[in-house]
Amino acid sequence: MQLLRKLANQGRTIILVTHATANIRICDRVVFLGRGGRLCYFGSSREALTFFSVNTGDFADIYNELETSDENINEWVNNFRQSEYYRNYISNHLSIDNLKPPTNLPPKQQPASFWQQLFILIERYFKLIFRDPINLGLALLTAPIGIGLILFAVRDKNPFIGDPEPTLAPLALRVLFVFTCAWFMG
Repeated sequence: MQLLRKLANQGRTIILVTHATANIRICDRVVFLGRGGRLCYFGSSREALTFFSVNTGDFADIYNELETSDENINEWVNNFRQSEYYRNYISNHLSIDNLKPPTNLPPKQQPASFWQQLFILIERYFKLIFRDPINLGLALLTAPIGIGLILFAVRDKNPFIGDPEPTLAPLALRVLFVFTCAWFMG
């Protein structure tokens, strides 16, 4: 929680779902939901204890209060909607003035074209490849080794010149299969 507090102090928005109540006091704002996701409270953590009339100072008592019955939850929902906390934290932020779009927004950027995206992806791929010299070396060696194995299997019997021998096809397929498996494994 201390790390999350430090990030929040740096201006980042942190949203955390927890049932651990030990460090809730560190949070700026807390939300308590009843069954069915009904909003029973939103505001500062210190004010939550006051709103729920918890005298023990233990946030676990708020959870216990919200686990009793649907009627009790409806009562808390209505109490919150009529409270000063609702006006301060929700109503005032949903006013008509806040719903107007800001006028000083930067212009929308044009989406990158297909060719720009392709160039970026190719550039990233080559950066990744060149940053891993072992994988690059293996990739550069497997092609000549595979070609050499196929030539060794076929030897001086070229299937493209003259009549191909029917016995070469299964052998070439086996070598090609082994080469393909090695390529994908490594």
